[in-house]
Amino acid sequence: MLADSARLMQVLFNLVSNAVKYTPSGTTITMRAWPSLKSIIIEVEDQGQSIPVELRDRLFTKFSKFERHEPRVDSSGIGLYLSKKLVELLHGSIGYR
Repeated sequence: MLADSARLMQVLFNLVSNAVKYTPSGTTITMRAWPSLKSIIIEVEDQGQSIPVELRDRLFTKFSKFERHEPRVDSSGIGLYLSKKLVELLHGSIGYR
């Protein structure tokens, strides 16, 4: 697979950074990657609180911030939006499960 490594690293950094921000201390964050035909699938899994179903469609939109039960997290609400745009420029897709 050929890709812009700097942009890919930017996306990965953002996903892992979000996982660290929103996952309780002492829990596990796991990153996995595996090949799939002409692409690679990358997954970041954390043990943080899930996003309510009714808010998931806003997850990758500009300036989306959700009030949750953990302490206030410093966030601009732009990181996942930029990650989505970068992944799309790399001819990929990004989602939440």
